Amino acid sequence: MELLAHIISGNPDMARLQKFLVDTDQSYFLLGKNLHNYLFNLYVKGIELQSLREKLDHTDGKERECVAKAKCKLLIWFGKQIEVARKKFAKHLSLDA
Repeated sequence: MELLAHIISGNPDMARLQKFLVDTDQSYFLLGKNLHNYLFNLYVKGIELQSLREKLDHTDGKERECVAKAKCKLLIWFGKQIEVARKKFAKHLSLDA
């Protein structure tokens, strides 16, 4: 997924996140509730990461350390989502008969 690759690069900008939200809005009708919720969760986590990135630029000391750890955890979570997304979408995108 393009969004995951972009986020893992460490630079989730709002324009791309908003485009992702708009582009996946109709996923409920195409892929069902579970995948729609999953895609929306990716968007929400992307917003969280963007917020942490901005906060990191304006904090110091212990608070900065906590923000950096939270950002790191979220980046790891996004890294794992490549495999998770592959599994979730496999049955919808499979060419097997």
